[in-house]
Amino acid sequence: IDMVHTPVDKRKFRRLDGAPSHLSRSDKDSPQILGCLQLTAKRMENGRAGLPPPRSPRDRSIEISTSRTHETEISSDPDVPLVRIIREFDAPPSKVFRAHTDPELVARWLGPRRHEMRIDHYDCRTGGSYRYVHMSDGNEFGFHGCFHEVRPDELIVQTFTFDGQPDGVALEKLTFEDLGDGRTRLGATSLVDSFEDRDAFVSSGMEEGVREGYDRLDELLAG
Repeated sequence: IDMVHTPVDKRKFRRLDGAPSHLSRSDKDSPQILGCLQLTAKRMENGRAGLPPPRSPRDRSIEISTSRTHETEISSDPDVPLVRIIREFDAPPSKVFRAHTDPELVARWLGPRRHEMRIDHYDCRTGGSYRYVHMSDGNEFGFHGCFHEVRPDELIVQTFTFDGQPDGVALEKLTFEDLGDGRTRLGATSLVDSFEDRDAFVSSGMEEGVREGYDRLDELLAG
């Protein structure tokens, strides 16, 4: 899910508690890892026990950035700490939905190509949960969450947490809209606790990871 560009001194990441000091360059550039590490760095610099700096309505009104690459549209909401993604696929909702719920299929497209994915468990049903690990260059990064509502071919509501930042929980919602003629519009939103959390996420360079993952999903759906 990408957006807004806040300068980041990546040298600080090696000093963060819980951040491996042996991260390779490719892992430091991973959208999910960068977002989590950058957020931790900002909280340490604030010196306010993790509290984000005060924001005014005017500040929020200008914090919207929309980028479009191919068919992927990514934007950050000006009023709430939310990121929105819209992507169309040349496949019916049932096929796109299955690619998001079948663990064998999920492992074939979720995340950048350079990462190998290991799924510990992936029970995509209302009340279910998941945990998976991305691996590259000898490093492992785990992610987990719960499925709050799952409606076949229509809706998935879930949480998302990076193991290295256990207090950070995003609420995610995915909708599958039937466009007819065997096409689907996927709408995805990710809501976090604060604008600072959201801005750290969107400034991490996640657009590349989202685009690459959806390109992989295109390939899977066409197979």
